[in-house]
Formats: sequence, C-alpha cells, structure tokens
Amino acid sequence: MRKFGTTLALILLLPLALGAGEVFEDVPSEKPRAAAPAGGKQPALEPREEAPKAEKPKPRGRILEVKTARGVVAGRPLGVSRVFSADVNPIYVWFRFAGIAPDSRILAKWYYLETSPPHALGMAEAIVLPGASWGQFNYELAPGKKWPAGVYRVDLYLRGKKAASVRFRVQPAKHAPAAEEVEPDQPAKEKPPSPAQEARRSKATPADSTAVAAEQAEIQRRRRAKLDFTQALDEFNAGRYAKSAQLFQSYLAVFPEDGQARKYLDQAREQVTASKTGTLKVTSAPPARIYLDGRLLGPTPLTKPGLPVGRYQLQARAGGLSQSHDLKIQPRTTTTVEFNLKQRLESAPAPAKGKVFVHPKLGFKLQVPPGWRADQSRAKADLRLRPPAGEGMIQVDFKKDFTRFNPKEFSQAWEKAAVGPGKTLSAKVSGRESKLGGLPAYEGVYEGSGVKIKVLFIKGPKDFALLSGIFPDAEYAGGQGALNLVINSFKFP
Repeated sequence: MRKFGTTLALILLLPLALGAGEVFEDVPSEKPRAAAPAGGKQPALEPREEAPKAEKPKPRGRILEVKTARGVVAGRPLGVSRVFSADVNPIYVWFRFAGIAPDSRILAKWYYLETSPPHALGMAEAIVLPGASWGQFNYELAPGKKWPAGVYRVDLYLRGKKAASVRFRVQPAKHAPAAEEVEPDQPAKEKPPSPAQEARRSKATPADSTAVAAEQAEIQRRRRAKLDFTQALDEFNAGRYAKSAQLFQSYLAVFPEDGQARKYLDQAREQVTASKTGTLKVTSAPPARIYLDGRLLGPTPLTKPGLPVGRYQLQARAGGLSQSHDLKIQPRTTTTVEFNLKQRLESAPAPAKGKVFVHPKLGFKLQVPPGWRADQSRAKADLRLRPPAGEGMIQVDFKKDFTRFNPKEFSQAWEKAAVGPGKTLSAKVSGRESKLGGLPAYEGVYEGSGVKIKVLFIKGPKDFALLSGIFPDAEYAGGQGALNLVINSFKFP
C-alpha cells in the first residue's frame, strides 16, 4: 500500500471566503483589498457596481455544480479539467450553490483513492457570506513537490451531510491533456471519431487549420490576461505598485474596454510617482523669494509638490537679508521649513578683520580670521588656517595648468575624484556658479563621514585656486563667518 503522506509534503490552505455570486463574461470584478503603504495612506480603490441582490434563499439550500480547475478568477473557474498534470499546483475545487443561509458552513474533505482504504489528505471549512452563490477550495503542495499519479476525490458537506462530490485524475506531465477554457464536464479521454467526422477532417483545408490555431492562440491570450489582472491586484495590495501597473497595462491590452481596470492602472501609477517624490512647504517672516539649489521657486508662502526625493539647499532672500537651509525630501512626506530672516543665520556679519597674510612663494593675499593661525607646512595644501578651538579648518590650494577649464568643469573633474561611494565625501548637497572680485567661480557644498565642506573654485589669470571650509557637521554653520572673511579678502598675486 502506498503511503501518500510520505510521498508529498502537503500544505492545506486556510479556507477562502466565499465570493459574491454573479455570472461574468470576460472581465474580472475583483478589487484590491485596502493596504496602507509605509509613510502614507493608500487610496481605497473604487469597487465595481454592486451585483444584483440574490434571490431570497430557499429553506433548504443545495450545491448545484462542482468543478475542478487550475484557478478561479472573478468567480469563475479557469482552466477547468478532470485530468491534471502532476506539476499543477495548486488544484482548485469551485462550486455553485443556491438557497444556503448566511453563516452556514461548507466542509471539504480531500481523498487519494489509490490506497485501500482511501487516504484522507485533509479538510477545510468555509463560511457562507450574505448574498453569496459560489465558493472555492484549493490544495497546494509544498515547494518542489508533485502530485502522485492516480485518482482523487473531494467531498463537500452541508449541515453534516455529503452534498456533492467531484473526482479528478493526476497523470505524469507528458501524459496530461490541456485544460479546457470552460465547461469541465467532459470525459478524460475523447471518444474515437465517427467515420463521418473522419471524412470531414480529411476535407479540412489549410485555412481551417489556421483559423483553429488562431482561435486557440486567442483563448490563451485572454487566459493570460485574466491571470495578469489577478496578479496585478495582489501586487497592488502588497505595495509593489510598479509591477502592478505593468500587469494592469498588459491586461488592458487585451480588454481595453474595462474602465474599472483603467482606474486601477491610474491609481497604481499615482502610487509609483508618490513613492519617488515629496512635497516642500515654506513660510518666512517677512515674505521672501525662495531658491532651491540656486533656482527660483517663487515667493512665500510656497508649497511645491512632486519634488524628487533627495537633498537640497534652500535659500530665502528679502532685500539685503538671506538665510539658507539644507533639507532632505522624503517620499510621500511634506517637509516644512520656516525662515526668520531677522536672525540671518548664514549671512551674519563677518568677524572683525584679521591679520593680512601674504604667501611667501605663491604671492596670494587673504585675511586670517581673529584667533586663527596659519599653517604653511605643506602636506596636502598650500595653506591651512586652523581655529582657536574645534576641529574645523580652512584650506587654500593652487592648481596650475588647468586654466583651459571653466570653474564648473574643473569642479566636475574634482568631484569625480573626491565624491562618491567608498570615498570620504559621499554626496553633493548643492552647487552654483558665482563670481569673486569679477573672476568666474563655482561654489559647491559636499558632505560625508560626519563632515561638511564648502569649496569655492576660482579661475585666476594663470592658476586655479580652491578655497575650502572643512568642518564637522555640528561646527559647519559657526565656521561660515570665518570662511566668508577668507573668501572675500582673497586676492591672486
């Protein structure tokens, strides 16, 4: 006697809720279940129009029809057959009923009939919902397992009594016939054709064969589209909106008249966009013009939706006052920034003038901030200015033979070597073109490894000068006054 349990690791799924009863043509009527993605609310998908109310149930209901199939889509069995390949997984039992009162329980028991006595595989129970007229059970094998060949039976019980039964056969994959699109109640083996049928077949033309092949291809195309629709619903509810949109689009290529599916596609696309963008809201006192990475956004109060996720430098300007703020736009989130220009955080008055320094070899001039000291012991820079306290510093470098580049081009070459994954500076925060004493310049702000750097690339008559303020994150704002003094006082020889 063959022991079924040792041949397969079978997993009995929890019973699925019985669906609402309605006869569908080609268009599925399922709708995504509500699922809130991280970081925001997911809009509820609009349901289809309600099905007509079921007739008043009879005192004693009964199961009218039972079919075995490869799947169930929109309340209809898909891939109906009584013979399955050993690798079909799971196998579904679909049934239709009438007159069964809500909250009644329908029990399914699965048997393998090639043993004596038949081997009981397991059972599952489903509860009838109000207005329902169909339901389904399915049996799923463990990953990598296949059904043993042979005959199986599924019995359905209502009020403790057997109400219906269905059998199906499993054959090795190379012997199993293809499942029918609908109407499963056909014998597993076709009857031999009659002489009249053989005569008609012998008269078939190539055009007839082409038409049959085209019809079969269309059936397969529609079947795949229905499966795409079902998978699209699952992907949407799992928060995988890009994949969901792709599957809805494939389905609509076959069923373009399905307006509800088109609404689902639009909502999936909206979620894809929302996962890549955020909203910026800015206020200021007094009202000011707002710049994002040097580009004018408009006057305050200002709300800017649809900004790509990432880091930005925000600046508010009003008259001779300005403030800057570094921010990060998060997906599905509104980032709010409030400016008080009276405080003038980054445009505070520069420190008192310091001592004028002239480099003995290169000849450039600048003012050393009060309390800071100049270090000319060239290691990696031509000059380093160190503060009286803290870990920051201001650095000056001269680069020869680069005057064929403009400042922005030179900054891009420098960024390629100094900024990126695996390097001390991991990201560029902002950048803008400017001028210093009438000379072209480019200002870039970078961060990484707990430090923040502002670099001014200045193109002189014969050389390039790089003026860098390098500070730990916590000292960056406080070091801007000293850096501004050095930059504004810098003179080429």
